[in-house]
Amino acid sequence: MRIRVFIEAFLVVMLLRTVALHAASVDDGRTLFQSRCASCHMIDQRLVGPALKDIYKSQSEEWIISFVHSPAKKIHSGDTAAANLYQRFQPTIMPDQADLSNDQIKGLIAYIKAESDRITTSVPPSLTPAISGDTTITWSNYWFWCGVAALLVILVYGFIILTRAYKAKEDYLLSKNKE
Repeated sequence: MRIRVFIEAFLVVMLLRTVALHAASVDDGRTLFQSRCASCHMIDQRLVGPALKDIYKSQSEEWIISFVHSPAKKIHSGDTAAANLYQRFQPTIMPDQADLSNDQIKGLIAYIKAESDRITTSVPPSLTPAISGDTTITWSNYWFWCGVAALLVILVYGFIILTRAYKAKEDYLLSKNKE
């Protein structure tokens, strides 16, 4: 009984950790994108550099990390995708971002994925509010409320586990007193 309660509690904690890490990753990626990338890139439109929408579908995570760390090195290595990008956007070349960690770049990729999904997914009319202006429901709000709902489910599940544990403790103490 104790092992089962421990396993259930462990699973709840790991689920919460995973949800929190993903949310933090996208938020960190957004902050990094706005401070380091937005002057040259947009998600859905070409600016100084290419639009980044769905880049993760055409290139691997390792390729993106390597390219962001040193675009010139990737181009000069003979990589055809990097060389094609350079041909399309020359003479401009993206500056090296060697100071970014792999995890920071993975956060950027998570943000680009979230924004790409937000752009390609149309909001059903039933989710569009009747009032115009700044009251539109965005996908970032949608995911926030999904997270809140998930946390509520987890809290209810945790309450059930604690109730069962408390009842098991009472049963144990009662059986101990009868002896």
